[in-house]
Amino acid sequence: MSKIRSTDQLLTLGMALTTDRRAMERRVRGVFARKRSAKGALALSAVLALALGFAAFTTACQPGQEARELTPIPVEQSNNADGAVTGVDADVTHLTQPAKTLAGGVKVIVDADVSIPKTQGYSIRECTLDTFTADDYSKMLDYFAPDASWTRHADAVDTNVSIPFRISDKDMDGLTILSTERNGKTLFAEFGDRSKKFLAIGIGGVLYSESLLLGDEEMDHEFGDIIREPITLTQKSAQAQADQVLHDLEMQGLQVNSVQRAGVFDDQNTDNVLSRGWLITYGLTNGGLTVRNGYSSSYNKNDRLSYWSVYSGGIAIYVDESGVALFDYEKRYRPAEKTYPDESIISADEALKLAKERLGRLYDDDTSSEMQIEIYAVRLSSTLIGFSDKLTGQPFPKVYEDIALLIPTWDILYRKVFEAGDVQYFTMPFSAIDGGAVSITEA
Repeated sequence: MSKIRSTDQLLTLGMALTTDRRAMERRVRGVFARKRSAKGALALSAVLALALGFAAFTTACQPGQEARELTPIPVEQSNNADGAVTGVDADVTHLTQPAKTLAGGVKVIVDADVSIPKTQGYSIRECTLDTFTADDYSKMLDYFAPDASWTRHADAVDTNVSIPFRISDKDMDGLTILSTERNGKTLFAEFGDRSKKFLAIGIGGVLYSESLLLGDEEMDHEFGDIIREPITLTQKSAQAQADQVLHDLEMQGLQVNSVQRAGVFDDQNTDNVLSRGWLITYGLTNGGLTVRNGYSSSYNKNDRLSYWSVYSGGIAIYVDESGVALFDYEKRYRPAEKTYPDESIISADEALKLAKERLGRLYDDDTSSEMQIEIYAVRLSSTLIGFSDKLTGQPFPKVYEDIALLIPTWDILYRKVFEAGDVQYFTMPFSAIDGGAVSITEA
């Protein structure tokens, strides 16, 4: 586990750069961490091929449809099947189907809430790569620490920087780490990473939220009861503070993805709870459909993909009794004005049929009889898919696509339950337009 270090050991964001950076980032930013998926065979449907063709060759000379205004959307809250709270106002029905044993011997049980968000309409929406500018970084630094005297941490040497801090091209491309003192506490800022990242954090421990407990018995045993305890700070108040940050920084085109109970623990002594609060996450929106991100795991040779998903970015804000204690923004794509006509979509029943067929291919082996599959939720969502004629066959593209498309998807949420009691959670998406399989992610 990452440890808190002094500044002469390259202290960054309350964690250590001298330890594994990936481990550090998953502690603080686990909501956006993701494994990398294998590229599946790309089989575009006629409507999406047409859309992508226009995007690639005629964007400059074709007028797009009038864009819907993309602003943070106020939504009511409802509980997920997994216990977390999601920012979706939806019609929910329940569906059960008799248990069925598939060809590979795996038993599938359907006992699922079917959730269809109440939206004003959605479509196929073109998205383009986006990055922070130096002005963006300066604005965020000034917002969280106005007129601050910053210290830069680099090469194990702490250096005071000017006021205002002047951001160079090197800062934008590499990784810049700053700290300052505000109201008796140390605030850290980390930004850069090819102009795609900004993180401000005022917590002095490790942050765990409800989503990190899912399918992790050890984590749940150690932290679950504490994280699920009632919180003095109300969810409504915490979300209002997080929404205010987006409003003040004029960040549009986002909506609430989830609101989770969370806590900050002293990583030297995890029995010491430093803070309790709420982790609010925001992502792109497709006319009111939330855009899914997750740990990708579509590398099974039997999983015939029609589309591969790309990471769309997002914001995580942790709010406790002291106020906004963490702000994490990964900027990847922004919705463009160009949209394509609303399409009719396949039904949830059809998506479930496709899911069973896909599960039969995925688990067609001798070990399938040692577990069962439980489908516990079906949600109408949205996924950002990529397209390129230059895919290298690497597990994940080294360069993000210049153009990607937001498409409506049916997300089939299921868990694998093994005889020994172990449980793993997954999300299996299908294009809601043509039923094409999209990369599976770990829930």
